[in-house]
Amino acid sequence: ELLEMARRCKAVSRVPLDAEASSSNANVIEAHPDQAFSLITAEKSVFDRHDIARALHRAIDDAAAFQSGFARVMASDALVELQPERKDRDEEGFSVTVPAHCLTREMVEIEKNMAIAADRLLQMHDVTVAKGYVKAAIAERSYLSAEHKEAVEHVTGA
Repeated sequence: ELLEMARRCKAVSRVPLDAEASSSNANVIEAHPDQAFSLITAEKSVFDRHDIARALHRAIDDAAAFQSGFARVMASDALVELQPERKDRDEEGFSVTVPAHCLTREMVEIEKNMAIAADRLLQMHDVTVAKGYVKAAIAERSYLSAEHKEAVEHVTGA
């Protein structure tokens, strides 16, 4: 139930799941761990293990099923590590661990195709997009983050 709601990009609040819904979600993740990525990529394309854990926690209440699902999702062939986990220092100089940044193979393919399309557009000369069209297109897509809106304005600008 929760997986289906997230796939449809509906707001999902954290209310206690009944045992049947939690068990159903756990069974879906167990059989098809890649389904968990739809919970995450509905919100962001690049994520870390904490994002995976949060998404699974919203979908599965049982601790053992959560651990099993988390292990299966982390071992999925659909998961691509973009940046490995690393040690860094915060502003006060304390050592911190920066988790690995991940995305899905599907997102890699989407972004690769976007880069190819951008390169093709770069080869075209004298192509402009009227600012009114850009503003209208952005306004129609309320789900875009501020970063996405800025990227659209950048690539359609001078």
